[in-house]
Amino acid sequence: MIIPCKILSNDYLIYQKLESYIKDTPYFILEEKGNVTGNEQVFFWDFDNYEVDHTIIYKVIEEGCLIFFISSIIPRELLYKMFEDQIHDQIGFMRKNITYSHFIDEISNVFDGNFEDKKVL
Repeated sequence: MIIPCKILSNDYLIYQKLESYIKDTPYFILEEKGNVTGNEQVFFWDFDNYEVDHTIIYKVIEEGCLIFFISSIIPRELLYKMFEDQIHDQIGFMRKNITYSHFIDEISNVFDGNFEDKKVL
């Protein structure tokens, strides 16, 4: 199973780190840079450096996509408050200094709940 991913970031270092982590994860494939196309199932959104219309976020979540917020400034709890309670299980959170093992742990935490409920893929 291959899962298409998109990185939403204007920060070169964050983009490069996430790109290498995605390439090191056998079941992920990175979609080309650019706008949301609808092919993606997982988004990595650099919340500190990339502005996205929240209606797009709600739309992709309603379609079953997962979103991982990356931030060094905003606490997890504040990001969760921005979205409705029923979609919290489709949201993950990572700090910018994340290691690959923590990257995999956070992905596993979100994926496990969604695969069990058959919300994704």
